[in-house]
Amino acid sequence: MRKRLQLAVLQLEAPALALLDEPFAALDPAGCADVSQMVQELPGAVIMVSHQVERAALLCDRAILMDNGLVRWIGPARRAWDAWHAVQAEGAA
Repeated sequence: MRKRLQLAVLQLEAPALALLDEPFAALDPAGCADVSQMVQELPGAVIMVSHQVERAALLCDRAILMDNGLVRWIGPARRAWDAWHAVQAEGAA
């Protein structure tokens, strides 16, 4: 509920830029759906940090994937999930 409340306040304040840190953490599927909808309704630009690459990629235009503090990939969010698997495979080799 706290995350939903914080997003509702952001919607009312209508900032030009919203910074979201792990907006889906510890949420059930219904909560994730609510947060996703609220993020889409934010009026300004959004920068989001999330370990849930696939879910975040559905909401974003661009993505930056980092691994151990290093930028490993930058590109269209729709390709982030495949890129993340490639980065993980490269790290395992």
